[in-house]
Amino acid sequence: FLYIYVLAPRLNPLNRADSFLKQNMIDEAILEYKKVLDDNPNDFVVHWKLANVLFDRDEVDQAVLHLEEVLRIDKFNYEVEKVAVERKLAEVYLRRGEIQKAFQNYYDILKQYPGDTESLYQAAFILLGQEHFELALRYFERLISMGEKDQEILFGAGIASYQAMKLNEPVEYFRDALALETRSDITNLAMAFALRRKRDFKIALNY
Repeated sequence: FLYIYVLAPRLNPLNRADSFLKQNMIDEAILEYKKVLDDNPNDFVVHWKLANVLFDRDEVDQAVLHLEEVLRIDKFNYEVEKVAVERKLAEVYLRRGEIQKAFQNYYDILKQYPGDTESLYQAAFILLGQEHFELALRYFERLISMGEKDQEILFGAGIASYQAMKLNEPVEYFRDALALETRSDITNLAMAFALRRKRDFKIALNY
């Protein structure tokens, strides 16, 4: 009775790992999680937990191996949702500077979940950075149509539409962005250039 209900749970590596994690004993938790994987390499929950611990420690090269392993095993439950794994993997790729891999992950997520705002946001800014302005604008417009109207998204939409040679849209997006953050120097400057293109020189000068 004592072994089953008291000692065994304490000796279980997974329980010990979770306990160490709660006490912020990270190295000890990692060691226990690895013990579990030595006995059961296909434990997708432990791969997921270990990936998150390693990611938080900025050990992204190790984290990505465990995230990719979760997707290879292809089993999920209430603790480990596939979309969460794909999103975290994309985040790791971004941190490693692997932009194309990150975008592919966000694109794959959006094929399954077209309304995933985090993936839309990241994909929009990746496309903007890669100078795919028309496509970036479509992603920004989807975000805005879903009610996502923070300053960054509106500014991104303004830049994408400006670079896509639109005439009126940039001014509207920059105006909405400035309504949220009046003192943004970069947005005021962008608004001035957008108005200059429209030949509204006097208004542009104010910005």
